[in-house]
Amino acid sequence: MRLLPGIYKIKLRTLIEEFAVLRVYMKDGKKVYQVNNGPETDLDWLMDRDPCQVIKQIKQLQVQNARIDIKITDSDGDYFSFPASSVEVVRQIFQTFPDVGRALGAKVNQ
Repeated sequence: MRLLPGIYKIKLRTLIEEFAVLRVYMKDGKKVYQVNNGPETDLDWLMDRDPCQVIKQIKQLQVQNARIDIKITDSDGDYFSFPASSVEVVRQIFQTFPDVGRALGAKVNQ
């Protein structure tokens, strides 16, 4: 599969099919591929690991809704999830639970 540099909407062929963004760009004279915000890779490795179907090339991702799930594990090994649908909610999570922000590298005041 030969893809020109750009942004593509792809469908992953997994048990739970989902869409992802494939970025194709040049780096140090070599074509590089990146799915969502994952590691840079080459296409052969990508297709072996995450077979996908290219749906179409897009100029930008047109977003209707966005949601962030901050997932943490505490010192007891228990799992928690903090869903957020706005930057204000993320800010509130960091203010209420400053260790969550610190664990993500934010400079959070108590």
